[in-house]
Amino acid sequence: MRVLTETLLIARDCFGLKPLYYSTNDLGIFFASEAKSILAVQNHDSGVDINAMWSYLKYRYVPMPNTMFSNIKKLYPGHTLTWDKENGHVIERFFQPGQTTPEQSRLLNHNNWTGPDQTFLKTGPTRPNWT
Repeated sequence: MRVLTETLLIARDCFGLKPLYYSTNDLGIFFASEAKSILAVQNHDSGVDINAMWSYLKYRYVPMPNTMFSNIKKLYPGHTLTWDKENGHVIERFFQPGQTTPEQSRLLNHNNWTGPDQTFLKTGPTRPNWT
């Protein structure tokens, strides 16, 4: 039997190529690839986060999960956010760098390669002989 739930699952790509911003309030959860999209939602108050501003002035960036806005957060790369009305949101990691399956490890091991790839790894690039 399949039960319908009002649960949302969002995930950010493993390497963090695309940002994922989210915010929760009384109306629910909002998420987008740009913070300004969340700010455009009516009835969404988000002032400047003073701690984030000081971090920016000191380090020239705002460390995750914070943003310059007090009610908007950034999801870490390789993480999921699960949200429902009753319990709020839970953030979990689904990917960690260096995490490979045995098959991927076998393919990534350059000792198993054959042909020009293996020769290149052992000898490095060669200059053409122009004489």
